[in-house]
Formats: sequence, C-alpha cells, structure tokens
Amino acid sequence: MWPALGLAMKTTLALAQPDYPPAHWVPPVGCNKWYTSGNGHHFCVIHDMEGYYESSISYLNNCSVSASVYYLVNGLQNGSDNLGHHENNPNDAPAGDITQSVREQYYAWHVRCWNTWMFGTEHEGFVSTPAWYSEAMYQASAGLQRHLCDTYGIPKDRNHIIGHNEWQNAAWRTWMTNNFPAINPTCNTHTDPGQYWNWSHFMSLIIDTAPVISIQPQSQAVNPGQNATFSVTASGAQPLAYQWSWNGGTLAGATNSAYTRTNVQPADAGAYSVVVSNQFGSVTSSNGVLTVNTAPFITAQPQSQTVFPGQPVTIPVGAGGTSPLNYQWRFNGNLIAGATASAYSIASARLTNSGTYFVSITNAFGYAVSSNAFLAIVPLAGWGDNSASQITSPPQATNLVAISAGAWHSLALRADGVIAAWGADWNGQADVPAGLKDAVAIATGGYHSLALRQNGTVAAWGANDYGQSAIPPGLEGVIAIAAGAWHSLALKADGSVVAWGNNSLGQTNVPPELAGVATLAAGGSHSLALKADGTLVAWGDNTDAGGSFVGQSVVPDGLASVVAIAAGEYHSLVVKNDGTVVAWGDNSQSQSSPPEGLTGVVAVAAGRAHSLALKADGSVVAWGANLSGQCNLPAALANAVAVSAGAYHSLALVDDGTFVPRLFSPVAIGGRFSVLLQTLNRKHYALEYKISPAASNWTTISNVAGNGVLKLLTDPAASVSPRFYRVRQWQ
Repeated sequence: MWPALGLAMKTTLALAQPDYPPAHWVPPVGCNKWYTSGNGHHFCVIHDMEGYYESSISYLNNCSVSASVYYLVNGLQNGSDNLGHHENNPNDAPAGDITQSVREQYYAWHVRCWNTWMFGTEHEGFVSTPAWYSEAMYQASAGLQRHLCDTYGIPKDRNHIIGHNEWQNAAWRTWMTNNFPAINPTCNTHTDPGQYWNWSHFMSLIIDTAPVISIQPQSQAVNPGQNATFSVTASGAQPLAYQWSWNGGTLAGATNSAYTRTNVQPADAGAYSVVVSNQFGSVTSSNGVLTVNTAPFITAQPQSQTVFPGQPVTIPVGAGGTSPLNYQWRFNGNLIAGATASAYSIASARLTNSGTYFVSITNAFGYAVSSNAFLAIVPLAGWGDNSASQITSPPQATNLVAISAGAWHSLALRADGVIAAWGADWNGQADVPAGLKDAVAIATGGYHSLALRQNGTVAAWGANDYGQSAIPPGLEGVIAIAAGAWHSLALKADGSVVAWGNNSLGQTNVPPELAGVATLAAGGSHSLALKADGTLVAWGDNTDAGGSFVGQSVVPDGLASVVAIAAGEYHSLVVKNDGTVVAWGDNSQSQSSPPEGLTGVVAVAAGRAHSLALKADGSVVAWGANLSGQCNLPAALANAVAVSAGAYHSLALVDDGTFVPRLFSPVAIGGRFSVLLQTLNRKHYALEYKISPAASNWTTISNVAGNGVLKLLTDPAASVSPRFYRVRQWQ
C-alpha cells in the first residue's frame, strides 16, 4: 500500500504491449524499478493502495520512490466512501481497469525480503472500508491472478495467493517455514488488504471451477415507460461469459452481468434469466420475472356449461394484470356474496342456479369485466340415437316430473301440467294439443303419444293407423296409461284395464278376469299388467322380429313379489321387491340378460333391444344392443329418479331437489277417502291427517314408495269428520 499523492493522468505508451492483454502498459519513465534476477515467481501477493488508482500509478512510477508493483487494479470509477475518501477525478478509468508497470520477467519492489519470490498486485481502496472492493475489481483481479498462476505454475490456493498481511497468519508462517525456509515470513509489517477483502469469493473466481451463482436475478414490477435492470453475481474461474434470455429466447447483445430493458412496455413482461459460463462449465440462473404494472385483462373468458342437477360446477376465469387482482362474481347481474376468487363454484347445482354469470376484476390500475357464461341446469339426460333429435331436449323441458321415450320421439311432463315434445314428428306424435295444460302422466308409443289429464281422461295424438289415438268413448277415471308400438292401454281407478289400437297379435285382448291392477306396460305388440298383489299378467305377441317364438308374453313360473315392470319391443322386464331384475323374451342382443349381481333396482325401462335399470342410489345400469350408443351412459349421470327407453335412445330424469308432490282427484265416499299422488322413483310418501288445522300432530295412515307414476292413496277410516290431509315426501 502506498500513500495517495493526488490526481495524475495515466501515461500510455504505444511502444510496447502488456504481458497480460487486458492491462495497459505504463512503466516508469527514465528509471528501472525492479530486479532483473530472482528466485522465480512462486506467489501472488494482494495489496491495497490506501489511495486512488490514477494517483497510485503516478506515485509508483516516480523514479524517486523506492517502490514498484507489477499490476494495479481500479476499484471504483471516480469513487468515494462515507469515511471522507473522495477521488474527485471525472476522467477516472472504469472499475476493474488494470495497469501494468513492471514486466513479469523481473522482480518488483513491493514486499521487502519477499520481492524475489512473489508477484504483487495493488488494488484501489482502503483497509478501513469495503466500499472500494467492487465486484468489477474482484473479477478483473481474479482473471489476472489466474493468468499469473497458469503462466508460471503457481498453485491456486491460499498458501500461494496471499495478502500483504499474510505474515499475521500463524498457520501460513508455519507452512512457509516447512516449504520455503529461505524466506523470512515476518519481514513485512503491512496489514492490507485488510478484514474487508472477501477471500472466499475472490478465490472462487480463481480456482478452476465452473460458475456458481451467489445472487440470482430478482423479480420486479415497473410502470410502463420505466427501465428494468436484472443483474447476477457469479463466481468461478475467470473469465466468465454471460448470455441473457427472455422467456427462453436469447437476447442479442445481452452479454454482461447485468441487463437493462429500457422504456418497458407490457409486451416486455416475462421471465428473464442468464447463462453464466467459463471453460469449466455453465450455470443457468433462476428466472427474474418482470411484471409491468397494468390494469386487469381477461386471458380466458368464463365458459357456458350444461350440467345435471346435483353436479358440482366450477366457472373459472383467466386474468392478467398487476397483482393483487380482486374478483367479484355476479349472477344475473346481482352480486354474489363471498364470490371473490378467480373461479366460482357450486357444490351441488340446482335449477335455481341456472342463469348468467360474469366477473369483474379490479386492481390499483383499473378494472376488466368478463363476458357472460350461461349455466344451464338440465334435469334430463339423453343418449344414443339422435337422428331425429330425439335426445336434444328443448329449452322448455324444465321443472320436470316425468319422461317417456317413444320409438324416435320423446316427451317430458312439467310440474305445471305442460308437456314438452321433441324428436320425430312424421305422424304428429310431437305435436302436443294446444289446450293440453293439465297433464299428470304421459306415455309414448311407436308413433303416437298419450297424456293422462287431471280429470282422469286421456288425450292422444300422432299416428292413428290402428285407432291407437282414438280414445274409447266414455273413458274416464283413469289413473295410469301405457303406449305400445301401435296400441294403447289405460288403468282405471277400480283396477280394470282398457285397451285399444292394433290387435293383430292380441295385444289389446285384455284377459276378462283381470282385476286389481296397480300399473301397466305396453311393448311392441304385447302388454303387461302388474297386480296389487305383486303378480304379473301378460298378453299379446310371443314372437321376435323374425317370427320365432321368444315368449315375451309368457310370465315365468312362480314369478311374484313384483314391484315395477317394463315392456320392450320383444322382451319384458320386472323388478322384484328384493331389488333384483327378471327378464325374458328376445335375448338376441342380450337385452334379457341383466348384468350379473345387479341389485338395488327400483325401476326398469325397455327399448327395442336394450334395457335400463334405475338403482336406489340414483345410478343407472344399461345392457343389450348398443349400436347407437343407447347403453353408453353419460359420465356424470347420477341421482336419477326415472329412466325411459326408446327404439335406439335412452332418457333419464335427474332429481333437482325441487319436486313437490301434487295431489289430484280427492274423493270421500262412505267413510273412505282417496286421492291420487304424483310420485318419483326413489322417493317415499306418507299420507297423514290431523283433526283440526290448529292441531300440531299428524297421524300417518300409509307409507308407499314412489314409482314415477300416479299412486292411489286411501284412508279407509275417514268416518270421523273433519280430517285434514297432507302427503309427506322423503328420500
């Protein structure tokens, strides 16, 4: 270290080049300040100047000064510190600038008795502060020391690369005594470069190692028009090379340890990283993310969805802009309390959730409003053949209580008594009579449709080739209906059955002794009647499409305890009270072979050659013909309460939780009260009464399971007057 003597401009000589190419060659003029012989160079000594770069060059090149050094390295360009050191040199060289004053072949005068053994490098600065020991200085000096070590075979370790104050290190003195006994390790008394010299970092820049990043590029947020600078601090063998990238793409010319993006615009946002390399390897930094402060903007609009009742729903939005982003969802224009996330979720969709959803997004710089997403809660699932749009339900098919699938058309009954119809209309089977608004039950045949009205009469429309749509005169008191391919059935409240339409195969020849019927089913050309005692009666066709006997009207021996029935084109299905299914008739496509282990069934439906079963848990099972996908159940189908099978398509009604049972045709005669109840499968119903409106307790008369059609409930002991009745529904 040398005292500062003020400012002096560096003299450059063009007559010779430095031994180390990055340096300037500036020797003393008019004198030689070195020894021409010595013991070989075995060490590199690190000094600090206790002064400034330019003035130290002048001082050491002064022929009257008995001191010299090989190299000098600048720490700060026109630097200063908080201890009162101020360089005051606007023409100062950049940090990391190197000057050579003594040729490497000679021996400079810088470390007393060590001179003939050691190289020396002076560094701008003071032992009292780390302010002058810049990264540029460390990098430049490390490259110089590597050059000296590699050129002269000096080991790159702390025994050979030492401070001017290394004499204070007892371990080093011992090592010197053992390895260089000819050198007196205590002939120096200087204390530079001092406690603030970062030896671990400095040595990491010298030793033959691949780069290591110690300070990663830092993420930052700026306003449009500002500059953004990313920097990295790395160590490793010098020289280090840098290459910056943006969003994975190389940035041309960005080859320094820092990269500045000027006049930043939103398009400049993204991930900035740098690859640091040297001859021993490379390392890639982590990303420094540049965020350009902007108002919110939508990257992915909310999407409309159609779901079944009970399904979970999530409506997300994608947005960008400066964080934090604040979200507020709205439903049909009204604020949704607590809906302040980037997605709005409904755990279990209900019909009341149908409507339009959008979200407003705000931050400190502005706002954005999404487009509308429409959520449709569709209680009706359809799958299979759609060649006549028979599974494409119309918008008015909402708030449904019953469904029915014909050959190529479909009907749905709304809670308000209105019928929705769609699909094939070749024979007017989808043309619901204009005045029909009081239906309580529906049925679809091959090409015609039936509806049971509140007053117990039947309406029919569509094909009438065989009189299947010509209601028998005087037909009333009906509580259930069924439609086959070309014939129709009606069940009266007294348990009798009326049939009309095609009778070519005896399908309308109701057995004369038939009575006590609870429900009906009509197939292609055969009919089924379930009696109240759980037995089954069948009549009509017993052959398949080819005329071979298959016995769809032959009830299996011993069949009893039946609770639900269905008739297909050429096969028959029943559900027993233990939840199992019995099937018979045509089995050419396995339509009469229920899946093994099928239990828990509450209702069945039969198409031309496929079968459906509704289970007590609301799931649906399908088997048989599947050429049109009529057995490919929708993945999300659950919580169904009704199923129906057409020729090649299938329908399922999903419970939306809003069904309220309706009562029809109450009758009180001779101490007996009866009423018709509209029911759903998988629901249970209790007829209850109390003796006055003010009474708090209800008395249960009967409990029944819903079956998707009308149930006749009775109170056989209604002689005490008055009684007030209600029906209670539960799952």
